Parts: sequence; structure tokens; C-alpha cells
Amino acid sequence: MTIQNRLDLMVRVSMITIDQADKIQRLCSIYENEFGYSFDEEAAERFITHFAGMYIRENQGQSIETIPEFVMDQLLNDPSCAKANEMLKRLLEEIKPPKEEEGYFLLHLIHYLGQQGQDEPC
Repeated sequence: MTIQNRLDLMVRVSMITIDQADKIQRLCSIYENEFGYSFDEEAAERFITHFAGMYIRENQGQSIETIPEFVMDQLLNDPSCAKANEMLKRLLEEIKPPKEEEGYFLLHLIHYLGQQGQDEPC
């Protein structure tokens, strides 16, 4: 399933709105154009799905716990951390998620980059 198909399905079942799907798709396009990574594949599934969870929590007035410090420490020592931080910065400029979500997006970006063979130290 392509990312666009996944986003369309999420809109159809009212997990996210069309506007939210457009924001996610725009960010995926930015990642492809500015960073050279294709987010139109299954490797980005967790990253995209986290957006749906974030928007559902936002729509229901819920929040998420900040990522535990020991997990964040592991992320900061991951070989993909430097590139993931660049990409996270771009995400924060475009989407402006709640602060508590940032560590989770970093986690998903590091996971995605690890699948792509990215290994620049933080």
C-alpha cells in the first residue's frame, strides 16, 4: 500500500481530516525533495501512522507522555541521529506537533533512516 493510499484510507475512516492528510503528504514531499528520501513506501509506515495517532489525540483533547529519558538517550546515540534531527527540525517547521510528540517522531525517523542504511553519527 502506498503512503497516499494509506492516507486516503485514514481519511475515509475518519482517523484524520483531508487537511491533516495533506500536511503529511506535503512533509513526505519535502523529505523527498530536500533530503532525497522516498516516504512513499512501507518503510515509512510507522512514521505516517504516528501522525494519525497524534491527530486523533489532538482531536480528542488527549496528550501523550514525553518519551522516556532512557529511550531518548539511546536515540541520541543512534548512528542515524544527526540526519533524523535535521528532518525533525523540518517537520517542526511544517507541522508544529505538541512538544510531547517530538521524541516519538525522532524515534520513527531514526527507524526509517536505519532501514535506508543512513549512519551519520549524532
